[in-house]
Amino acid sequence: MASILMQIKVRMLLPKSTIDEDDEEEVEDPRTELVRRLLEYKRYKEVAQQMRGLEEEQRQRFFRRYFKNDVQLQEEPVGNEILKDVTMYDLIRAFRHALHNAPRTSPHTVEEIPYTIEEQGRIIMQKFETRDEFSFEELMMELPDKTAIVVTFVALLELMRSHAVIVRNHTVFNSFVIAKRETTTA
Repeated sequence: MASILMQIKVRMLLPKSTIDEDDEEEVEDPRTELVRRLLEYKRYKEVAQQMRGLEEEQRQRFFRRYFKNDVQLQEEPVGNEILKDVTMYDLIRAFRHALHNAPRTSPHTVEEIPYTIEEQGRIIMQKFETRDEFSFEELMMELPDKTAIVVTFVALLELMRSHAVIVRNHTVFNSFVIAKRETTTA
């Protein structure tokens, strides 16, 4: 930018060469190139600012946990956390572990499933009448077969989605603690 300004200054200070009367060409003003470049630079700056705004908007909508360079502007409410220190991989690993340890049944028989998601959800919620929390492994050990495990796991996911329960990491590998969500009255 400095060199362009120096060139313009030199062209403006030097005497103009004599132009033949027959050859009257318009000499371009040296400042027009500078103005064109500055306008182009301004457009780039505006687009960069728009992109920065879009990035900030997305960051506020989809905060990436466990990424140290992504700054969260507002704190997550403590009472509204569904998963406390539990990732989807932890859930899948615990589910696979529960299926692996379930009694083996013949996969060739077709039977009506004697369990419903709603019924298993009620069973999970009934456990909170006597205790504040219990482990996932303890819940799965009480179930008689793989079908019950699958339906109960889906019921647990539904309870998490409806914010009825909170799931936290447990010290035992492949297990986590299920706790009833505290309802706050406003």
